[in-house]
Amino acid sequence: MRISVEVLIGMAVIVAAALAAFAAYQWRQRQRVHGVEERVRDILLARYGQPPTHLTIHCTDDRRWPVQVGFKHPTTGVPHRLQFACHGGPATLALLSEQEGD
Repeated sequence: MRISVEVLIGMAVIVAAALAAFAAYQWRQRQRVHGVEERVRDILLARYGQPPTHLTIHCTDDRRWPVQVGFKHPTTGVPHRLQFACHGGPATLALLSEQEGD
């Protein structure tokens, strides 16, 4: 059975379009994660007046998972852990829980 050139070209176009759509999706997710990280930094800066030390932010591409934040208070050095919900863009950040100390 011979596959025509038109069918091969059509399959190549479909594969290229799928790869381009996947790359665009991944790029948008990375942009969202960077926006969330920036928003968390802004919230903490507004809250404490200076950036916290030892800041770690774990935000996945999955919007259903909470954003995990760990840091030490900028003046006292007391460890803090925060959990944010972020079901949309960075502006939808909502504090779920806060723990102070280890």
